[in-house]
Amino acid sequence: MRDSDAVAPQCRTADLAAVLGPETAAAGTVEFPIVFTNNGSGPCALEGLAGVFYVTGSR
Repeated sequence: MRDSDAVAPQCRTADLAAVLGPETAAAGTVEFPIVFTNNGSGPCALEGLAGVFYVTGSR
């Protein structure tokens, strides 16, 4: 197997840092990209489709 064929292991939560990117908004919605940084000692892969929702307090 060539190195380019190798599959990176799944990222460990402890090795990841996450920050919110710049806000975008349209038609009553607000979006913030979540930017992950791998602080581990080697490459890793993020898998799946994440969804995050937030709500404000009562009005």
